[in-house]
Amino acid sequence: MIKSMTTFKGLVKAGKPQNVVYTDKTQNMAAAVESDSLRDAEGLFRALQHANNMGTGEADYAELERKYYKRHGHPVSY
Repeated sequence: MIKSMTTFKGLVKAGKPQNVVYTDKTQNMAAAVESDSLRDAEGLFRALQHANNMGTGEADYAELERKYYKRHGHPVSY
């Protein structure tokens, strides 16, 4: 007996594809820290948080900055 293959089309809300895999703040921050620049990390973190219906605050960005500089080192003029 052959099982039929179903295609997952994803979740679309208001015409935009949604994140169907829930991630928490720790996972989002870990992914963002790997970015090439702090600005990219902040943008990615915000996008990941938004995709999971979570907000961002000043404390989140301060924590992200600390983790980013710990991972990549401080810039020369810092």
